[in-house]
Amino acid sequence: MIDEIIITLLPSLFEQFSPDDQVVDEYTFTKFLGYEEAKRQLDDHWSSWVTEHDIKKLASYGLNHLRIPVGYWAFEKKPSDPFVMGAFQYLVKAVRWAKKYGLKVTVDLHGAPGSQDGYAFTGRQGPIEWQTDDNIQLTLKVIKNITTTFSHPEFKNTVISIGVLNEPALSVESQFQEYFKEAYNLIREINSDILILYDATIFSVFESIDISVDFIESSKFKRAVLDTHLYNAFTCDFVSMSTDDQLSTVCSNKDNITSTSKTVRRFVGEWSLGTTDCTKWLLGVGNSSRCNYPNGTCQSEDDYLNWTPEYKSYLKQYASAQMNAYEAGIGWTFWNFKTEDSAHWNFMLGVEQGWIPLTPGQRTYNCT
Repeated sequence: MIDEIIITLLPSLFEQFSPDDQVVDEYTFTKFLGYEEAKRQLDDHWSSWVTEHDIKKLASYGLNHLRIPVGYWAFEKKPSDPFVMGAFQYLVKAVRWAKKYGLKVTVDLHGAPGSQDGYAFTGRQGPIEWQTDDNIQLTLKVIKNITTTFSHPEFKNTVISIGVLNEPALSVESQFQEYFKEAYNLIREINSDILILYDATIFSVFESIDISVDFIESSKFKRAVLDTHLYNAFTCDFVSMSTDDQLSTVCSNKDNITSTSKTVRRFVGEWSLGTTDCTKWLLGVGNSSRCNYPNGTCQSEDDYLNWTPEYKSYLKQYASAQMNAYEAGIGWTFWNFKTEDSAHWNFMLGVEQGWIPLTPGQRTYNCT
């Protein structure tokens, strides 16, 4: 469990606070409430949000892989951290359920000490301070813990990949590359088979993709994967496009993925059906829409019960196009499996309501 799940997908946990409380991430959540109350609320969340029934249902959809994000404080804490340690047991429980229902798993380090990009989903919103020696060494310690835990025979054939750091900022890319080399070597000393994900930097996928490909190629990493997160809702130009142009833009990713996949494994670790940035607190507590265009005014609610049949039909095309484009690589995972009230980001709801196709045969749009 990490903050992007809590804030974007479970805003109710943060609605108990006033703006003056300045509770914007898990760090301030636990610090404001105090350890015992924060632990009570988080234990309640962890024990109820992901259930065995959910995992069984996801497997019944024909999915074969889960990406589970986790913060470093599930394994290790700094002395000054207010974080509640407790998510680890629920991570293990989820992996066991995945194994039971035949699903493979990526364990992805989503939050690193000091914050790798300054966003709330890293655990602490604010300055980017991950790049210090102490923080990098603690991150490596966590990666060793993750690798050792999930290389155990019980999990080895279920956890098939590790994401060593989610969405680092472009400003720390050089430190991230050096860190990746150390993390790669550390993992390989323990497990020679597991896939190791190199995550392109946040909000700079297209600017950094060539740099990332060159780095992986030149370093000759074995069983390394380039993970890119393709969110259209964060691009105001996309939000303002016609639906035809939006589909064409999505399909342009297919050529890029096909081309780079000739030399590097490509994986789209995150995508959604967001067509605007109107989802509540999408960019953190109190922050949502930035795009002031006809398609991005947020005048229509994020309530699928108000959506027209025409819009639902378009969403099915939009989902179909993204699936087709991203399968030019080794696969994709959708962000997220379910939400409280953000229908564009809710995979299970999309399947149940019919705008996410389960099989290629159900798709209504393919990239040419």
